[in-house]
Amino acid sequence: MTATEPAARRLALPEGSVQDKTAVLEITLDHMDQGLMMFDEHGTVQVCNRRAIELLDLSAELMTAKPTFAAVREYQLRSGEFDNETEAFRSWVRTSGFEGKHQVYERIRPNGTVLEIRTVPLPDGGAVRTYTDITARRAAERAGAQSERRYRLLAENASDLVILRDRAGERIYVSPSCKTMLGYEPDEFATIPNRELIHPDDYPNVEEKLGRLSGVQPRTVTVHRVRHRDGHYIWVEAVAKLAKSEGADEHVLVTARDVTERQMQAAELQAEKNRAEEASKAKGDFLAVMSHEIRTPITGMLGMVDLLAAENLDARKRSYVEAITSSGRHLLAIISNVLDFSRIEAGKLELERVDFSLASLLDDLHLLMAPEATERGLDLSFEIQPSLPQTVRGDPTRIRQVLINLVSNALKFTQRGSVGVTLSSAPSRGPEHGYGSMWPTPGSEFRNQPEKKCSSRSFRLTLPRRVVTRGLAWGWPFRSSWSKR
Repeated sequence: MTATEPAARRLALPEGSVQDKTAVLEITLDHMDQGLMMFDEHGTVQVCNRRAIELLDLSAELMTAKPTFAAVREYQLRSGEFDNETEAFRSWVRTSGFEGKHQVYERIRPNGTVLEIRTVPLPDGGAVRTYTDITARRAAERAGAQSERRYRLLAENASDLVILRDRAGERIYVSPSCKTMLGYEPDEFATIPNRELIHPDDYPNVEEKLGRLSGVQPRTVTVHRVRHRDGHYIWVEAVAKLAKSEGADEHVLVTARDVTERQMQAAELQAEKNRAEEASKAKGDFLAVMSHEIRTPITGMLGMVDLLAAENLDARKRSYVEAITSSGRHLLAIISNVLDFSRIEAGKLELERVDFSLASLLDDLHLLMAPEATERGLDLSFEIQPSLPQTVRGDPTRIRQVLINLVSNALKFTQRGSVGVTLSSAPSRGPEHGYGSMWPTPGSEFRNQPEKKCSSRSFRLTLPRRVVTRGLAWGWPFRSSWSKR
């Protein structure tokens, strides 16, 4: 009876007999994952299970005949089992006999299967030999070794410091970049406690964040100072992350990068910001003092003009006095607003909300700008559309400043003819906007650039809603553009 006979026939023997025990043993051998051969003291194969025949591609007929060890080797030589080996090895196979001594070795078959062959000697001089397919195990080990070599290559050639530590804080691995970054040899660095490495001001925060690492928060980033071997501190940005491989304990993987230069730049920027803020404050203080010093003599001048206005003056001289008074008060308002720069920077600029007359505003503007227009040989006219209310609410000082600048520019760039200013309202996509239009009259020459001339152009101004708020819904935000009429 052989190991290849049907199991059902072997189990049909009477229970308790020797044949029954033999059948059970043969069934066990046939279902082993390992191949097995047993040789007697003469080197004859007494037992060979199914798995051994499969792993070695042997002939079932040959093995049923209980061949000798030499006959099995001869069969393997003829079938090409050792063709990928050297001639010297094949010669040794042909000449070597059966050796019933303990040995373990591995062999790669022509089909690529890796076999672990283990021989265990028996007391009577025979031996039991097992054949185990370890192809998958060796492939996994090669893949693991290759992966380890790859990651070690990355870690050992990276400029960043790589540290692997356990949850107790013991460093298991420190990359060679430790020497470049901190001056320590990796083995030396691995033994130094964090308390001695991390700056005392940063140590509590770093330990707290590392202690909070968990499945809920598996990653944390800290920027702190680490002591160099020569005693000075450098800034590092460290990313700590929980790392756990299958079947292994939980570890913490830390990658640290030298950010000393970045921190120094940030400190310089902050210092520059502080200096700029101090300079801005000094500028505001200077403007406050200067506006006060300039306001004092102008107030005295206006007082004298008021006394002059109380005299018996003819209409022409009174208009001059009124123009001086209006201009002086406007100059005082401008000086008062010199502080607007610092107020804007502080976000505290406020606009007036008072009632004023558009007609009076344009009259004052005409008194101020008419002398310049006359000097340039230009006619200057102002007009208010009847649809506009006589009184509006807003900030007349700033409107006046805007209009003075615009009229002054119009006069500057108009070579001949006239300049007209018209206040009107016009519908828009949103609420109604108030518009101020300014244009040279037909036939006037407008100089847009020194070497280019064009005629009959207009300027339209939209005043901010915050500047004028009652009577008209003036547009917001401020916008202006030159356009053809």
